[in-house]
Amino acid sequence: MFTNCFFWLIQRALASRWATAHEESHSDFIDGQSAHLGPFYILVLRLRSLDCARASIDIRALPWPKRVFGRWLPGRRDIGFQACCGTDCMEQTGFHTYWWIDTQHPSLKTHLAARFSNFLFAQIPRWMASTWFREVKVQHTAWEESCTSRIGPICLESHNAFVLDHADVYFGLRLPTIHCSNGRWQRGHLHLGYRACRGEEQVRQTGLDVCWIRPLADKTGSQIAKGNDIPF
Repeated sequence: MFTNCFFWLIQRALASRWATAHEESHSDFIDGQSAHLGPFYILVLRLRSLDCARASIDIRALPWPKRVFGRWLPGRRDIGFQACCGTDCMEQTGFHTYWWIDTQHPSLKTHLAARFSNFLFAQIPRWMASTWFREVKVQHTAWEESCTSRIGPICLESHNAFVLDHADVYFGLRLPTIHCSNGRWQRGHLHLGYRACRGEEQVRQTGLDVCWIRPLADKTGSQIAKGNDIPF
């Protein structure tokens, strides 16, 4: 009696004008109808090959982190009630819950890193175009377009690859230092900053970027500029 009443209520809810996002599925094995009723998800499912039917009402995708193997994972949980009828029922009538790992909603750390990367991609080209950064250098090659600018120890870089789905921007400091290499102390510059990357074929990595660069002679740069710019 209770199961029949519950099926009748769910079917009335599916037919009401308050229900939204209606979906129907029909095949040789199954017939199903579903809809959203406010925060609730309602479903009626019937199996053609078996004497089995199920009606349920759930609150879906509640944020629900869970500790798995000593580590907290972001997840979602469905909480609801279902009623089953028929002689071939594979589930039971009653309350049910289901938890899964949430891959569509990133963690707070990933979200903040993405927001900061978007901020750098939006602001660094504007900073380069301002009057504060005067030492602007643009380099075009067969595979990449690069633009660098500097004011004092602050360095900005922007790279856009033509042959790959990759772009990156860089914000950092350029500090004069000395470095011991092969038993000799050499003058150079320590580059300390943050790099943000976009694209499916990333040749550089997003995150903190630290490297020491020894300045080259001017004639070396001119020789490179006159040579072939294709690296293969």
